[in-house]
Formats: sequence, structure tokens, C-alpha cells
Amino acid sequence: MRAIDFHTHAFPDFLAERAVAAVTERADLQRPHHDGTVAGLLRSMDDAGIEVSVVASIATAEKQVPGILKWSQEIASDRIVPFPSVYPFSADVVDQVRRVADAGFKGIKLHPLYQDFDVLDERLGPTYRAVADARLVLLFHSGDDLAFLGDHRCMPATMMEVQRRFPDLRMVLSHLGGFWQYTDFVRHGLGSDAYIEVSFGIPDEPSETFTRVVRDHTPGRVMFGTDSPWNDQRAEVEKLTRVVDNPRLLEDILWNNAARLLGITGA
Repeated sequence: MRAIDFHTHAFPDFLAERAVAAVTERADLQRPHHDGTVAGLLRSMDDAGIEVSVVASIATAEKQVPGILKWSQEIASDRIVPFPSVYPFSADVVDQVRRVADAGFKGIKLHPLYQDFDVLDERLGPTYRAVADARLVLLFHSGDDLAFLGDHRCMPATMMEVQRRFPDLRMVLSHLGGFWQYTDFVRHGLGSDAYIEVSFGIPDEPSETFTRVVRDHTPGRVMFGTDSPWNDQRAEVEKLTRVVDNPRLLEDILWNNAARLLGITGA
């Protein structure tokens, strides 16, 4: 069965070892499942039978934005779909979004905790408006984060307020709608227009909450994701196949929904 991974990370070769080590230590994560390079990701994809991966970058400082955009252009291919990042509090953030769109990218990634912002801060309004107007997809970290325990600035209920304020924003919430906040997503986001990807949300065995989310959320808006290299892509595909017993729903999650959103031919 064809598969798109809507949430992965990779880094330039010269930076990958340091970046992976830093994130692993800060979040107290298990050993990463590849070396953090694009080549390592492609090997992981081949092993898992994944055709396409979205590679999400996070600009934690304004000065990183041009380099991330340049590197994203270098790695883009039929199999690697980069989502560059912008720095929300930059004076030229709207121009940053336009440059991403003009370069032909499908979306951007924002992480409120690593980028240190409140998602409902009024200063973020121009960023959301620019992303929506450019018809870009916004991949948004949602829920808790192992590196920021106790920081609840991007809970599902809050993320859904962003969606209400910007109804034309094509927003993808990571981690089954909210890492460690899955029931909060059921309460506040289920049936909404928000897309979700399932990284760090796939249970080892069928669970009532997971089944309800993937079965009852708005049709066409649940997508596969792993957060690779922090999860093993092959193992996550196998887990999803084990806990979703509806073949059509499984096909939609693994391929159809993401392909449509990304505009991949044959969706």
C-alpha cells in the first residue's frame, strides 16, 4: 500500500549529528532511528515502503530563515517535500511566507514551543493571514512536548481557536491532534476543518480514543506521520496497519488524504 509520511525531520549533513544529539538529549528521547540526514531518511523510507516524506524545518532564530529556505530548495524532489519555516516575529514575516510560496513549496512548519510564541498572540495574525492567502499548508505542533513539559501554549482547544479565527487556513495539527492531549482533541477538534497527522499517537494495539479519532474526524483529514527519526517509520506503518482494520480508511490515511492536500498527481 502506498504511503506518505507527513511529519519527518532531517538536517544538512554538516549539522545533522549535532542537531539530532541536541534534540535527543533535550527531550530525553530514545536513540534516533536514522542519522538525521536526507540520505538517512531516504534509506528509512525505502525500508518502510514510504514513497514520499514531508521534511519539516523549524526556524528558532530569524537568521536561520534564509538558510532553511535555500537548503529546502536543494533537497526538494519527488520523494522529499520540504516544509520550510518562518520566524513569526520577524518584521518581514509576510515576505518570508511569500518567498516560500514563490519558491513552489507546499507549506511551512511552526512549533510554538521551540519558537517561543503563544499561538493566540495577535502579532501572529499577519503570519496566519499570509499563509492562508498563499494557499500554503501550515504544519503546526500541537499538544505537549517532551522537551517542554508543563508548557501548555498549544493545546488542541487553543489550536482550534486559531482555526476559528482563520477558517481558510489549511492547518495540520501534529500528533493525533495534540501530543498526550488526544482526548482534548476529541473534545474540541473532532469533526472540525483541521487536518491531523498521527505521529506519536498510534497505539501498539487498538484503542478506543485512536479508533474514534480516525473513524469520526472529518473525512479526508487524517494523515499518516511518524516524526522520524524519533520514531521508526517501518514500525509505525506496521502499527497503523495493525490498529486500522478498515482497508479503505487505511489507504486514505497512508496515502490519499495527504496526496490530495499536497497536490500529488494520482491522488
